[in-house]
Amino acid sequence: MPSNISIFVKKEIKDLLRDPKILFSVIILPALIYIILGQTVSFAITKVAEESGNVSLIVIDNDSGEWSKYFISYLESIGLPKLKILSNMNPQDIISSMEWQNDYDCLIVIPAGFSHNITSGVQAKVEVVAFVKSLGLTSLTKLEITNRLISNFANNIVVAYLKSAYPDRDIASILNPIVQEREVIVKNQKYSEAFAYNLVNQSFLLVLGPILVLSIVTSIAATSMGVEKEEKTLEVLLSLPLKRSDVILGKAIATAVISILGAISLSIGLFSYIGSIISAAEGEAQLAGTFRMLIDLLGKASLIKLSVGLILCLLLGSILGLIVASFASNVREAQALANIVWMPVLIVFVMLLFLELDAFSEATRVLLSVLPFSAPIIVLKTAVSSSTYLSNISIVANLIYFVIAIWLSIKWFDSERILTARPALKLKRK
Repeated sequence: MPSNISIFVKKEIKDLLRDPKILFSVIILPALIYIILGQTVSFAITKVAEESGNVSLIVIDNDSGEWSKYFISYLESIGLPKLKILSNMNPQDIISSMEWQNDYDCLIVIPAGFSHNITSGVQAKVEVVAFVKSLGLTSLTKLEITNRLISNFANNIVVAYLKSAYPDRDIASILNPIVQEREVIVKNQKYSEAFAYNLVNQSFLLVLGPILVLSIVTSIAATSMGVEKEEKTLEVLLSLPLKRSDVILGKAIATAVISILGAISLSIGLFSYIGSIISAAEGEAQLAGTFRMLIDLLGKASLIKLSVGLILCLLLGSILGLIVASFASNVREAQALANIVWMPVLIVFVMLLFLELDAFSEATRVLLSVLPFSAPIIVLKTAVSSSTYLSNISIVANLIYFVIAIWLSIKWFDSERILTARPALKLKRK
């Protein structure tokens, strides 16, 4: 890089980082917000799980039969923190009493005829009422746990009948005559189904952060140009001993450097967020193990292509943001015009995220691969397939788009109209 451009790039980076809004919103905030959000969600999940496990029950036994006694004995054996057994009562007396509702979470009503129905092979019913004390997840989760306790007892009844009818058979094989062992093969390596889902989810995290940053990148690039137009400093900038092509390239590189820092920050935040949730539910070691396996699975070649594709996207977004913002007269217009760049990027990313390339013909797959900003997602989708050539096509195509964008921007900046250009469409004032 010529010395003049390198000096200009350093100057642009310093100017961008000197702006506290950019420094905080692009580099610090993305990681900070997801880290805090992840810890908050993890704490909430843990507290809900703890509170849900402390379910307290009232049981009204209006049956007093053999199976209702078995059911009550089952509940007593679980070791619930609070269990109140009542007999021959009207459930409405409990439901209308705030004292009962404050002390207990759920009410189970065993109606008369419960034991007779089970013994006769007729479906028996119980009534479950949850006392919702706040509009949160805890009350509903406790209702779900109560339902699970009843379902477990129902399974015990089934097992009892089967043992009586088939004393010489394995009851587990009768209840589950077919057991699936589901596995997937990726690059000749065997993985469990759950592990494969984690691989897919984390692979998209690799591009989700940088792609989200693209919306900020185009805004930063547009703002940079909008400030020059608004403060009338573009004329001074173009009069410096620099080629106009150096000006546009320097601004694009500086913006891309800031956006890469933002992408790294956002990616750290996203992984911290996912890690916090998984550690609360399943254990953080699983996330780390899956991520390491994903890196090994992709291999150096795919990781290099993924990095190149992301950098090309950021550079292309920066250049296009500068071009469209050159038509603005102030920062507000520049930021509005930046959406012209960001929205097509979002459409391409979402479309490729859900499409399966193998479902299309060869020509269509190539066509999808040459879409602007498609390189990162195409690299991921073809990393474990035999269609890795599509990732090469996508990177080359996006490199060509970047070169064309540079060429157009140079031509545009060499024109004196760069100083007077305005948006073609404006709302007329009444």
